[in-house]
Amino acid sequence: DDLNSVSVFFGIPELAVELWSPTNTLAEMNAKRREYHTAELPIFVEAYISDSGDVHLEWFVRDPRREGRWRTITAASGDSELLVQQPREFRIVPNELLRPTGRGGG
Repeated sequence: DDLNSVSVFFGIPELAVELWSPTNTLAEMNAKRREYHTAELPIFVEAYISDSGDVHLEWFVRDPRREGRWRTITAASGDSELLVQQPREFRIVPNELLRPTGRGGG
């Protein structure tokens, strides 16, 4: 089966995580943000690895009053905890995403 021609998800996901690379342009980033907003995605998380090698996460919510706009709720980098209270509590230490957990095949 060709996954590019078959829908594997229907509806609106709770959130999307976009991993930016150093080669992404601002125009590409803004286009993706607009696409997520137009699709009425409620939450959008941007992730990238900084020049120092730390993971950076920024948590956005859709601003329904402003077309194509997102509001930053919180952000964290490295070993600082990212904490979100709404719509349900969520915590993560960005750099923990790079460390093996010891669970399973790695």
